[in-house]
Amino acid sequence: MNDSNLLCVRCKERPMAYPHSKNHWCKICVDEVRRANYNPHRVRDRNLRNNYRGFTSKDYDALLLKQNGVCAVCGEHQGKHLHVDHDHTTGNVRGLLCNDCNAALGHVHDDPVIIRKLLHYILEHSNEVETI
Repeated sequence: MNDSNLLCVRCKERPMAYPHSKNHWCKICVDEVRRANYNPHRVRDRNLRNNYRGFTSKDYDALLLKQNGVCAVCGEHQGKHLHVDHDHTTGNVRGLLCNDCNAALGHVHDDPVIIRKLLHYILEHSNEVETI
């Protein structure tokens, strides 16, 4: 029997999707099991922990509550989720930001000098009288 005739060990009806791998199931069985076992909360928690040095879903929820559900920079309430802002050097989480504030901070590479220059530029070209 060649590899293309090997049947799925789960359903024993369809050919195996990947006969040379450790998984000897057909694509339909693989998809069924993935869908049945998918837990979005577990996936979210794993992604947070892996991307933000141990930061968990509980940490996110606590920080969101501490920020009253609003962006840490602009204070706007977002219908969507807030992004986890972190220091790219240390990996420490700083707060939760809306998409616009997160993108703005990313565009200036978290550089306080550029941020001050932007503030100076905006104030210089506005009617507001404010000191930096």
